[in-house]
Amino acid sequence: MSRRSQMFLSSVGKKQVMAFTGLAFIGFLIVHLAGNLNIFIGAHALNTYGQTLESFGALIVAAEFGLAGTLLLHAALGVIVVVRNFQARGRSYEVKKEEGGRSIASRTMWITGPFILAFIGLHVAQFAIPYKFGKDVVLSEIVRERLHDPVWASIYGAAMLIIALHVSHGFWSGLQTLGLAPARHGQTREASYLLAIIFAMGYGFLAAAIYFVPHVLALKP
Repeated sequence: MSRRSQMFLSSVGKKQVMAFTGLAFIGFLIVHLAGNLNIFIGAHALNTYGQTLESFGALIVAAEFGLAGTLLLHAALGVIVVVRNFQARGRSYEVKKEEGGRSIASRTMWITGPFILAFIGLHVAQFAIPYKFGKDVVLSEIVRERLHDPVWASIYGAAMLIIALHVSHGFWSGLQTLGLAPARHGQTREASYLLAIIFAMGYGFLAAAIYFVPHVLALKP
């Protein structure tokens, strides 16, 4: 077995890969939010954004499979880490006090993680699949139809809060695990909280705006 394989199979190696995949997905969330904000410009801007992504053909498909693989690897490693820590300490995964102290976010990572994975599956089923495989489907119409429904708008808003909670711990924890955290510990925590607020407000406001004032957003092409 190579040294690299041994490193990956070790506890430290698994946490590093989990940190890397987590940070990669956070990067996707940032890009995805920026793209979704096109909806405030109007239906044409959102539809053009979707069409531009699809125009990359095989490249965008490869990116989607890569993103799915990254997410599943992150989830699988998370389960392994949680189980091993539970077996070793008799309690669920949490950071050590000297690494930043316990918080609601750190104590609930093992709960919020599976919820986020399930929500992403639902999100893909409701938006990506109909758009990619539906006949004469317009992206802006899908968004308006889904998020103007009170049930789905509520689920979407709640999911954004849970994602923000997960990120508020995961971002700084990932940076620390990979040795990328700045010298001053507080800077990493502050950046994590700020990023969590941006996700909660950005995605949450998007859903709320479409639900309450869809006519102002001019979603119809």
